[in-house]
Amino acid sequence: ITIIKDAQPDSSQDFTFTTTGTGLSGFSLDDDTDPASSNTKTFSNITSGTYTVTEQNVSGWGLTSLTCVDPTGNSSVDTTNPYQANINLAAGETVTCTFTNELKGKIIVQKETLPDGSTQSFDFTASYDSDGFSLTDGGKNDSGYIRAGTYSVSETTPTGWTLTSTSCSSSLGDTETASNLELDAGETITCTFTNTYVPYCGDRIKNQDSEQCDGIDGVTEGKNFCTPTCKLVPIYGGEDSCPSGTVESQLSSTTISSKDYDGETISLTGGKTYLFEAVGEYGYGGVPKNNDIHRADAGYATEENASSAWASLDPRFGIGANAIYRGVTSLLSDWGTGIIGLVNWGNYNSNNHTYKKLYSASSNVNVKFVISDWYSDWYNGGVNNNQGGMGDNEGSLTLNVYECKPASEVTICKKDN
Repeated sequence: ITIIKDAQPDSSQDFTFTTTGTGLSGFSLDDDTDPASSNTKTFSNITSGTYTVTEQNVSGWGLTSLTCVDPTGNSSVDTTNPYQANINLAAGETVTCTFTNELKGKIIVQKETLPDGSTQSFDFTASYDSDGFSLTDGGKNDSGYIRAGTYSVSETTPTGWTLTSTSCSSSLGDTETASNLELDAGETITCTFTNTYVPYCGDRIKNQDSEQCDGIDGVTEGKNFCTPTCKLVPIYGGEDSCPSGTVESQLSSTTISSKDYDGETISLTGGKTYLFEAVGEYGYGGVPKNNDIHRADAGYATEENASSAWASLDPRFGIGANAIYRGVTSLLSDWGTGIIGLVNWGNYNSNNHTYKKLYSASSNVNVKFVISDWYSDWYNGGVNNNQGGMGDNEGSLTLNVYECKPASEVTICKKDN
């Protein structure tokens, strides 16, 4: 029985073998030009019978081929252990088995971020790793030993980050790119992906000149809120009654149509205090129009699948801070700032859908009221650009305006004649 070791490339690495069968014993081989250590082991003058020769795994090397030349053709590679040759030796026969090993290589991926120390996770896709992997700043992924060949690795760049650079270095001095890694035997390729954080609207940090706010950064609670496009929208608010010592004196009553994209404007005199009163409800769509289910008032709307009118409120709509489409189907206003904003009409009034809000005019001013339509971005680009779907609305709200005037006293006397 002759065992031959073929290392690719030639190497002084020792490969250890174990055996079974009378006359065979363990041995080691290498495959270099040093005559002191052979790449061949021969066992002579042994009896016919069954033998095994098994190579032990060596880190960094892979067995790429095991072939046995047997004149009688009944020696083979073991079906469960590819490192084991099963030899059936006949009388007068010589069986030669060749173990071919290839030196493997490694691919190492490193992650760097600017600024340093980010906890952001970056996902990678690698042709040598079907599961892929993720890294944070300073992290490293080692492929382990893999066969020589052509591979690739790429990063999925998260929102708010830009891939600043990708550099790959080779232990053999080869030129490598992440999209075409030509891994040679024994080579280690190290690729470093460097990402730079780029502030963006939605990162919840007001960090750009174009941002008026981001998330809650830049927001004054109760006074304004931040839109998905990082613009501040005012929240107009106040008490719900005239101040003590004053009484309501009605100035006007205006109908605000749910189909009027331009709304209604009311002129007020500076130095005076007013009370706005929004009354009623309207239909905000559905079939037929103005049906009993799709209802809205100045600050709230029903769920589309409600069992009956006002059976339940729709958390998506209205003036609520957690509404997904905040302000939609609500009575919006511009209190002389030039910006249409939300009005904090207060808690839902299930009794008569009447809401009041106090306003003090510091100077002569035009106050505008308009019903917001379905669009969640009514606060972007101006109200007039976001009212194109009002055709399925039906009905109106009434806006009463009162001046809060000082209360008068009337004294009634009885004169005794």
